[in-house]
Amino acid sequence: MTHVTRLLMAIFAIFAMAVPSFALDTTIADIFTAANISGLNSNVGTLLIGFVGINLLFLGARYLRKSGVR
Repeated sequence: MTHVTRLLMAIFAIFAMAVPSFALDTTIADIFTAANISGLNSNVGTLLIGFVGINLLFLGARYLRKSGVR
């Protein structure tokens, strides 16, 4: 182990002792309540429907071009 590594480990140990540890009384339910994902769920659904719709439009245009219909 080099001197730099030992020095960094000593600095980290001193920092870890100096920083107070905060005891948070949180549960999994609190975390999921804080992370409201209902809006995100609807946005992701809208984006997926949009991407699928655009891909279907391009696929249909390709097949129409292949079949000779313009």
